[in-house]
Amino acid sequence: PIISKPDGDPAGAGLVGFRVKVFWPKDKAWYTATITKWENGQHYAVYDDGDEEWLNMEEERFEVLGLAAPGSVPTPAGGSAAKRA
Repeated sequence: PIISKPDGDPAGAGLVGFRVKVFWPKDKAWYTATITKWENGQHYAVYDDGDEEWLNMEEERFEVLGLAAPGSVPTPAGGSAAKRA
């Protein structure tokens, strides 16, 4: 089930390990990702299709789906996805 943002500041480390849906306005579509780390006020999202990017979640339209299953959190490659408008 879709739940609201976790308690506390969505820009904090508390979102790491959560599965989220992020809205891409240019595509007019939602994409599912796992938040794998938080540094310098940004979250690193690893999308199910393999794309990866740093996000400022305070500026994103997103929904939290729940915690990622243990052992299912993808290992980020450290790259970045093409930015979206």
